[in-house]
Amino acid sequence: MSYTEFCFFMIRLVTLGSFLTAAFVLSLEALQIYFKFAKQPAFLAKLFRFKTLRILLHSAAAAIVITYVYACFIEPHWLEISRHRIETAKLQNTSYRIVQITDTHCDRRAVLEERLVSEVRRLKPDIVVFTGDACNIGKYAAKQHFRDIFNNIDPPLGIYGCEGNWSFDTRKLFEQAGIDPLFNESRTIEKDGETLQIYGADFQYPNLERLSKLNEASFRLFLYHSPDLIESIPPGSAELYLAGHTHGGQIALPFYGAIITFSKFGKKYEEGMFERAGVQMYVCRGVGLDGGGVIKARFLARPELAVFDIVPKDN
Repeated sequence: MSYTEFCFFMIRLVTLGSFLTAAFVLSLEALQIYFKFAKQPAFLAKLFRFKTLRILLHSAAAAIVITYVYACFIEPHWLEISRHRIETAKLQNTSYRIVQITDTHCDRRAVLEERLVSEVRRLKPDIVVFTGDACNIGKYAAKQHFRDIFNNIDPPLGIYGCEGNWSFDTRKLFEQAGIDPLFNESRTIEKDGETLQIYGADFQYPNLERLSKLNEASFRLFLYHSPDLIESIPPGSAELYLAGHTHGGQIALPFYGAIITFSKFGKKYEEGMFERAGVQMYVCRGVGLDGGGVIKARFLARPELAVFDIVPKDN
């Protein structure tokens, strides 16, 4: 068992253990109430002699059950759409709307796939980018859910994607889904006579030298699955770096945030917008649920669809 799998296993064990303990305590209380109304000896009363302790115990048990239900059945379906305005002097007379989808982690059962299609259509982007981790498993059903997302959206300037650390015939899957795969490759996109360049890096073997050779006159968008390259890319080699991977922790704590990010920087770039050496980076929480054996839940890390309006700088 790898370290990642061990972490996921422990999270699952603690969560399920807490839920079962809470359910057991509440079942004892229900049983005692039954005996009370049935006028039978309340032999369980000895377990709850102290009223304050009893109240605290049941309050904690109820909170655990409510949290478990919320994290497993509510938050994973509660999509947040974040909007970001990026001003640039490299555009004069046009703008680009880019929607970032990341970490879909499609599985046997669909979760947010249909909602994603309707939301992307409503947002009317010029470009859609996907920043990795398409499926949890290599089964047909999971791949079909992924294909269904991108085959049902049709941005006028195309869909572009890079690979994540969960990989199942990614290039072939991308092509079937209508995604232009960028594995250390770039594309130049033109709108109203002005250009935007997109460079996608291979997850295992990212080539940053090619990124530094993009046309400086164009707005340059860098796609990489994780935020781990932010301190390695040449300064000023891109205007915007889009990443996912961390899920915002997927399970987060109040006032603390992500418990685990699986980034080499830990919590430093766990989610949101950052800037370093002239490059703005956005780390999106993604929309799916990790498939590494972790319980399928989100807590204080809602699924996210990110929208970027790249507009001329107001002089």
